[in-house]
Amino acid sequence: MQLLFYNDYTLGVLKDGRVFDAGSAVEHADILPPEAVMEQVITGFDELRPRLEAAVTGDGQGLDMVAGARAAAEAAQRALCLLQLPRPRGRGARRMTRPNSRTRGTG
Repeated sequence: MQLLFYNDYTLGVLKDGRVFDAGSAVEHADILPPEAVMEQVITGFDELRPRLEAAVTGDGQGLDMVAGARAAAEAAQRALCLLQLPRPRGRGARRMTRPNSRTRGTG
């Protein structure tokens, strides 16, 4: 199952080159920002999966007919990745430092 946003961030399921509206599978998907919608999908996927699969009914729309199809992960990428990154620990961990602002002269 592939998820995407289309037509101004409507949640959809892509199957066999067809796009199916899955906005009703996520509570308040029509008023939440895309990042929040994807966070709900990711955190509650086991519960939402049957509803997302049920959205694949009828003919759907051709992928070439929907406006602005975007991979759903793209919309939530920054917010969720920042929350999931582990902090390096231990002896081999690198420290984040800012670059040295001084320059060395040769003369």
